[in-house]
Amino acid sequence: MWGLNITCDGEVWKRYGAEFKTMVENYQSKLIGSKKMPDGTRIMSYKIEDVSDAEEFQEKCANFPGFTSIFSLYTHEVTNDFYIIHLLLVDNQFYNLLTP
Repeated sequence: MWGLNITCDGEVWKRYGAEFKTMVENYQSKLIGSKKMPDGTRIMSYKIEDVSDAEEFQEKCANFPGFTSIFSLYTHEVTNDFYIIHLLLVDNQFYNLLTP
């Protein structure tokens, strides 16, 4: 399973929210959760099965100024430990994070 967590502030959402929703319709994704914070910040989490779709989805999110996305891979190791590999995309720069 691949996950994308997307955030943006309220003003950015007002400007690009409709266009973002239209973009989402082009992918076989499932909205896991969405929250509007008291300060207007939007936090959304999507599940996408296909890695190519997840990567493209994240790249398209980067086209919206002010949107930040975290791409996650959930793996289950033989030892039953779970690892979440986060690829954080900010201003078209990837940052890798490994969380046991």
